[in-house]
Amino acid sequence: MLRHWCALGLLIASALQPVSATEITEAKIQHIKQMPQFVAHIEALKPYYDHSDFQSLEILLDQLPPLTQEVARSQLIKYADEVGSFNTARIAWLKIQAKRQSPFTITEQGDGYTVNRMAFFYSNQANGLLREWKKDLVSQRAVINLERGKLTLSEWLKGDLEQQQKRSQVIARAIPQLSPPAINALVEQFHSDPQLIWLPDNSILATLAAHSNDAKLYDVLWRRRTDQYSLAELTRLSQITASDFVVDQLIAATANPSLKEPAYRALTSFKPLSDTAKTFLQNQLGNEIERLLITPHLLKQGHGHWLQQLLTASSDPDLVAHIEELLSMDSVSTIKP
Repeated sequence: MLRHWCALGLLIASALQPVSATEITEAKIQHIKQMPQFVAHIEALKPYYDHSDFQSLEILLDQLPPLTQEVARSQLIKYADEVGSFNTARIAWLKIQAKRQSPFTITEQGDGYTVNRMAFFYSNQANGLLREWKKDLVSQRAVINLERGKLTLSEWLKGDLEQQQKRSQVIARAIPQLSPPAINALVEQFHSDPQLIWLPDNSILATLAAHSNDAKLYDVLWRRRTDQYSLAELTRLSQITASDFVVDQLIAATANPSLKEPAYRALTSFKPLSDTAKTFLQNQLGNEIERLLITPHLLKQGHGHWLQQLLTASSDPDLVAHIEELLSMDSVSTIKP
C-alpha cells in the first residue's frame, strides 16, 4: 500500500511542480482531483476514516507531496461531512484539521486588483463540522436532562435572542424523542412557569402541543403572535383525522386574526363536516365579514350541498342573498366551455 502511495506522489509531483514554494493555481488542484490514481487512492483512504484508524491514515497522507496531501485532506473532510457520524477519535482528528494552516495560496487577478487567498478551506469546513457536532451534543444532553427531570426550561433558555432561538430549536428537535412521562413533565412546566410565555418563537410550543395534545398549550399557541411554527401546526392538524379534538383546535385558532383564514380553510377541508364544525360555521356565517371568508372555502371544498341546505333553512335574508349569489356564480363558471 505504501509503495503505491509513493508512486502516486512521485507521479503528481513530477507533473505539477508549483511555480513557487506556496503559490499554486486552481487548475492544478482540479487536475489532481481528477487524476484516476488520486481518485482511487482517496477511495482507499476512506475505510481508515470509517474505522477511525487515524494513525494509519496520517502515515499514508504523509507519504504524499505537500500539495497532493492538502488536496487529499480537503477530500477527506468532505467525506467526513457526508458520513456525518462522529465518535471521540473522529472529533479529535477533526480538531487537528481545524487548526492546520495550509501553506498554499492562490493569486486572483481582476480589473485593476490582485487578491491572494488561501488555496484550501478544509480547516473552516472542519470547524463547521465541529460546530454541528457540538449542537448535537447539546441536544443529546438536553434530552437526557429532560428525561431525568433536571432541566428547567425557563432557566436553560436564558440569554440573548440568538441563544434563545438556538436553544429553542434544540428543545423542539428533542421533544419527539422524549418518553410520555418526560413530555408530561415539560407540559407541566408550561402550565406552572409564567416566564415561558416570553419564548422568542412558537417552535417549542407547537411541537409540544402536537406531541401532547394538551388543550391548554394549544390555547396559548393560538393566542401568541403567529409565526411559521403555529402555521405549520395548523397545517398538520388539517391533514390528520378530523377528531373532535382536532376540530376544536381549528375552531379555537379562528379567534386569532392572522390564523383565521387558514383555520377556516383547514376546517372546511374535512369531508364530511362534523356536527361541531357545521354548528360553528353556521353561527359564523351570520356575520357579514366572516361569511366572506368561509363560503368560498365551503364551495371550493365541495360543500355546495350543505350551502343549499342552509339556503332553505336560513331566515337571514343577507346570508340567503349571499349564498344565492355564490351558488349562481359557481353554476356559471361550471358550465363555461
